[in-house]
Amino acid sequence: MLSHNQLTFDYSKLPQRYRIGNSEDIVVVFRGDVAGMQLQGISSRALKSSNFERVLEVKRTIEEGNEHDISRLVDMHTGMCGVSPLISTTYNPELAQFFAPTRFDVLKQPKRTIYKIQICADRAIVDADNIGKSGKCGEILVLGFVYPSEIKAFKRVNDDLSSEFLVGHLLKDTYLWRSSNRLVKDSSNWVEL
Repeated sequence: MLSHNQLTFDYSKLPQRYRIGNSEDIVVVFRGDVAGMQLQGISSRALKSSNFERVLEVKRTIEEGNEHDISRLVDMHTGMCGVSPLISTTYNPELAQFFAPTRFDVLKQPKRTIYKIQICADRAIVDADNIGKSGKCGEILVLGFVYPSEIKAFKRVNDDLSSEFLVGHLLKDTYLWRSSNRLVKDSSNWVEL
């Protein structure tokens, strides 16, 4: 496993447009994923396959600050090309809900939930060019691993009646990409850690 320092960017080397704040800022993001990850953390595909060198290689590329190279890495990640060392998160719990579906047609998958994650800004970059098409929601890419200590809460019940898409009595995800919401619908349905 790589150390926390190895999974932290030297923000002074990054172009401003890829930063999500000052290096010491604490940022809240959300991620839809398999339930139970608060116990073990969330690994990138590269770390799941023990490809530590790929993680360090991408970190070096991003810290070199070449915007074309960074854009290409984001494009490869959002296009699911190869074994990415980046983990997709978002400021918007509604977009995270998209990756933690409640619909019956996808319930054959493992149980999913949404995680509230707090990270230092220098652990991540933003998809500055909206390559992943997350719109106003914002896609934040965390390097390598989300530690259990960075997972601050998870959604207790993740079903149609508690969906972040719920508007009145209807599920609506069609406006999602235009939403800049950063608040969960029902904070009482979240388990704080």
